[in-house]
Parts: sequence; structure tokens; C-alpha cells
Amino acid sequence: MTAPETQREPAAAAGADDAPRVSAEHVAKMFRIYRRPGDRLKDWLTPASRTFHTEFWAVRDVSFALRPGEALGVIGPNGGGKTTLLKMIAGVTRPTRGDLVTRGRSAALLELGAGFHHEFTGRQNIALNGRLLGLTEDEIADRMDDIIAFAELEAFIDQPVRTYSWGMYVRLGFSVASFVDPDILVIDEALAVGDLYFQRKSLDRIEYFRRIGKTIVFVSHEMRLVRRFCDTALWMQEGEVAEMGPTPDVVKAYEMHMKSREVHLLGATSASDDAPAATPQELERRRRMRVLGQTWGSGEVLITKVELVGRDGEAKWLFDLGERVTLRLHYYAFQRVENPQFGVNVHRIDGTYIYGGNNDTIHPHTFEPIEGPGVVELTFDRLMLHKGRYFLSVGVFLEPDDPFWSYPADFHHQTYEFRVWSEMAQHGVVPLDGQWSAPAAEGDPAAWGVPSRIDAASSGGVRYLRDGWEVRPDGAVMTEQEAEVLLFVPPQAEALTVQFHGDEPVSIRAAEVDGAELGTCDVPEADPQQADFALPEALRGRLVRLRLTVDRPGVRVTAISAADDPPSEADR
Repeated sequence: MTAPETQREPAAAAGADDAPRVSAEHVAKMFRIYRRPGDRLKDWLTPASRTFHTEFWAVRDVSFALRPGEALGVIGPNGGGKTTLLKMIAGVTRPTRGDLVTRGRSAALLELGAGFHHEFTGRQNIALNGRLLGLTEDEIADRMDDIIAFAELEAFIDQPVRTYSWGMYVRLGFSVASFVDPDILVIDEALAVGDLYFQRKSLDRIEYFRRIGKTIVFVSHEMRLVRRFCDTALWMQEGEVAEMGPTPDVVKAYEMHMKSREVHLLGATSASDDAPAATPQELERRRRMRVLGQTWGSGEVLITKVELVGRDGEAKWLFDLGERVTLRLHYYAFQRVENPQFGVNVHRIDGTYIYGGNNDTIHPHTFEPIEGPGVVELTFDRLMLHKGRYFLSVGVFLEPDDPFWSYPADFHHQTYEFRVWSEMAQHGVVPLDGQWSAPAAEGDPAAWGVPSRIDAASSGGVRYLRDGWEVRPDGAVMTEQEAEVLLFVPPQAEALTVQFHGDEPVSIRAAEVDGAELGTCDVPEADPQQADFALPEALRGRLVRLRLTVDRPGVRVTAISAADDPPSEADR
């Protein structure tokens, strides 16, 4: 199939009447996908009846018209066809079907540093890109100082651009594109990488272009900017037009779609007609809060599980602005703590510290002395956080530690990620108000959050390995001859099993920290290797800290578990 040429009328014709600057009629773009490089040659040599490619339609049947002074915001998820559409408007690629006409001079900022020669200086690249965008040598000379001044790169303009940072690329690229005085300005999310000051300068420049009658096509995932600059919005989904119309209506429809998609992924709604229903295990995985960050502390009290519970009583990580939310901290105190202190911090995804609270000063509440398992809760009657992603930090201290709270028993730094949904435009950061409470601890030890089996190479199991470990993709290595692990022993468990991966015999001793001995096991050379210890009745139904001692450092452990029945030889 022969692709039609994208028609471009000369700059002199632009503005002669109220004709559209950009006109697209049933535009579509297809890419050929080849499994092997040689298939491209075979495709060219063989008859058309036989092909060696599959067709991928990145854009299907898109139609619109933009007149002088109009701005179109193109929105949608990644992979929706937005960038392909902009590349056709900018003339980088041609449509496979349909007619696309642009009138006047176009300038595009599609990718960082697109069109720059890395060995040329910034000044040389201005001249090169100016000529590519249609400027004469005299026009380039007249605008050179203005371009450099807007980019604020005077100190680096005569250095090769390969020495520039990404932010400097953005500055130079946007400055060149904006000073060619285009009739059509095409921007694809490039400003997101620039610093805040330059973003504001660039947005002011876009606003200026809009006021003087330029045509703008603007792709962004920042709905605030789309609402600000664009009269019309085009929502693209899987290459097709999902909706097009006034910006507020289209943006609202898109945001509601994305919210429903997130809720569905969390298992809060039934599966769609064309998607299989999730299994209970998949639903649990989707609902679980994302675990990130770092943990540290002296270890007298450990936070074993963290939950955020919404108005429906379900633990989840997606909430509505203003929703009643309860932070639930499960803990285990290995010694009596007379005046426990619990705290929580919230950071925005960009690292901004927006909230900190504890039961000492922010939300005063005196807890009874704690020992063993327990739960504390902090309830926010209204979660006054704007739409976005947030990091949650939690900690427990043995006593008040003002002003810096530097010595926790256990602190999880930006370990949990949650999201907030809202239709409200963001304006600043709102302080939170809440109340602490201490409900009775759940009687079932399985609810305390510590597993009875720890896979030493998994992210979920690593957090229960205490001192003396180095975590690797294929297991946890004991860096010294002793290492500790936290484990829940079920009431009916009879054996502790430690699995190894190695090619040398291992002698291992297991004991509760400051408590019962489980014995010593000599493991012969085998693959895999396994040591089994009988569990004393005194350890059953408890969280225990175990100390493992081996005859040499460097032993690689793959799993530690407390089983209901000791494994047989056939199971090993």
C-alpha cells in the first residue's frame, strides 16, 4: 500500500483566511512488525499474496480540524497512539490512510534532543535546527541571541551538546522550536523533564502563542495543563478516538475511566465481559499495599503488618478524597514497653514531606504498656489529600524522642505506596486531622502479619530476615556465622525446616534468641540441602526470633519454614 503524502502549504498561505491550520480526515497509521530482520527483505521480494509481517495499526480513523488560535489537547494512556499522531502532524512520518493537511510553518518538540547532533555545539545545533525548520541564515542570526537567552545556556552554548544534561536539552529544544515563530506548535510531554522554573517560562510562552493566534497541539498526562491551554481535547485509546469535545467534558470522562480501571485492577468490581474473573489469590495480591523503602530500628518492638482501611472496611491502597480512612498497625513487642510511641509520615511521590503525626504531640493519646502482639489504629475522619500517589512511613518508639525521633524500635521509611482519587483541582497541601485508638488485639496469631514460611529470595520474605544476612536474587547469604530471622510458628507445627543451596556439607545450630535450644543438624553434601529441627511445644503458636549458627560464613539459605508435619524423605 502506498502511503499518501502529508500535504503542507507554505507559510505565506497561513492566516490568509480562517481555513484550518491542521485538517485530518480519517487518518490512520499502520506499522509492519517483523519477527526476524530477514523477513523484511523476504516481504519485499515475494508476491503480495504472501507476507512475512503482521500489521499493527497505531492510529485508526482520526478526524479533526484546528483553526488559528485553537489548541488541541491529546490525552490517553501510554500506547494509545498520541505520539504517532503528533509525528504525522509534524511531518516525521506519513499516514497510511486518510488525508492530513497542515498550513503554515510547523515546529515540533517531540523527543528530547531530536534533531541535535551530539558533536555540534549548542550554537551550531541552533543554526542546524533553524534551517531544518525553514529559517534563512539571516533569520537565524537575528534570533540567535534571543534563543540562547531564553534557554539560559550562555555559559554552555559553545560546548558540544553531548555534555548537556537532559534538562539542558529540553531548554535548548523548546527555545529553538518557539523562536522560529511557528504557525503550528506541536509538543509531546517534553516539558515534564525541565526544572520548575523553566516549565513556568515555557508555559508562559505557550500561553503567548495562543493569544496571538497560533495553533497548538499538546500531548500531556498532566490534566491541569490540558485544562489550562486547550479548548478541545482528544482522548485516544488503543489508537482510536474514544471521545473528542470540550476539554472539561473529555478530561472528566477520561479520569473517570482511569479510576474505574484502577478499581477493577484492585478487584473492587466484577470483571468486564471481555476479561476473565480474577482468582481470590489475584484479588488479594491486587489489594495489597505496595511495599518499597527501607526499615531499621533496635528491634524491641516490630511492626509486623500495615493496613489502610477505607469506609467499606476493606484494606486497600486506592481512596477517594475526603474518605474516612483508618491506618492499622499490627505490632509485636518482645519486651514490656511502658510508654510506646507510634508515628506516621506521608510524603508526596515527588518527595515532598506533607504530613507527620504521632500519639505524643500531634494526636495525643496515652497507650497502656504493651507486650506481645497488638494493634493500634489512627483514624482520619476525612482524608484531605489531593489526587495523586503518596508514600507512607510508620514507626514505633520505646519513648518520646523529640524533636528528631532518631531512635526507633522499628521504622519503615516510605515503605508503603497508596493513591488518592479526586475530581478536585489541586491547590496546595491540606493538613490532616485524626484520632488514635487501640482496639483489642486479634486473637488469631496468623493475623499478626509474620509468615510461617520465609522465601529468602522474595521481597515479602526479606523483611523478616534480621541481622547477619545479605539478600541476593537466588537466596539470602549468611555473611557471618550467626544470623537472625523472625518467624510465626503455627500451633500445630512440629518441625523447623531450613533449606540451603550449595555443594559443601553444612553444620547448623538453631536456637530461640535468649531462649530455647532446638539443636544442631549436620547436613551432608546434596542438592538441595535441608536441615530439620523438632519444635519445642513452648514455641508453638508464637512469633519467635531464631538465631541460626553455621560452621562457616557464606552459607546460602533459600527458605525457612515451620511445618505442621516434619517432611518425609520423599518430600525432600
